[in-house]
Amino acid sequence: MRMKTSESGGRRVLGRLLPALTLTLLLAVFSGPTCYVESGMSVNASGIPNRTPSVDPTQAARNLYTGSVDVNVVNRLLAEPEFATLTLMIADYFDDTYATAHATQNQIHQCTAELYSRIAREDSQRRQKATSLSKQARAQCTPLYKTELAQMATQFEKTLKAIKKDLPDKASDAKTMTKQAFDHMVEELTKNGSAVDILSVKPEQIAESLCAYASVMDGVTDEMKENFYNAVLPLFHAGGSKVG
Repeated sequence: MRMKTSESGGRRVLGRLLPALTLTLLLAVFSGPTCYVESGMSVNASGIPNRTPSVDPTQAARNLYTGSVDVNVVNRLLAEPEFATLTLMIADYFDDTYATAHATQNQIHQCTAELYSRIAREDSQRRQKATSLSKQARAQCTPLYKTELAQMATQFEKTLKAIKKDLPDKASDAKTMTKQAFDHMVEELTKNGSAVDILSVKPEQIAESLCAYASVMDGVTDEMKENFYNAVLPLFHAGGSKVG
């Protein structure tokens, strides 16, 4: 019976790892015959060094298997179309696709600025105009990668939001439960029909009332209630009123 349980658990783990492991294996296959050298650069079957540093797919698979990365997160990312777009943007970033163009453009502006600066030094009659044009040329230079990084950050946020919208909204649930807990607290404090001066209520009373509400929930242990009490109490002491 123990053996069957172990096998079943192993199948469940394999099922979770399979999508991500498949990706790493595909990367290994389509990257072509490659051997890895100490410098971190790869060479192809002909012995010619590749232009970009190699990525060892076995390390990627090891990270997945050992739990160094969250497999569920990886699988969700792989299934999200917005993430596919992000990977293409990252590939261009790694390959300097746009940075090369920006660097070329910047150098043109820089050379133009230096040309105007030379005119300003050598021709006093045109110095003011040339100096102004030199500053304008330098101002046209674009910081490398700045635009790409901003665009990738936006795309990454878009990717996460697309995944998050299909997940349970625990934040809203917590907000609703907190509102219910406070309503319960007020009801407890006014159950004798008398008005309560909220400024006279001690932090301990509020924390205890909230814990009393939480204790009726399924699965709540004494240890959980104690931790909740210790977490809530400082919030009301920090309020600065006699709620403190």
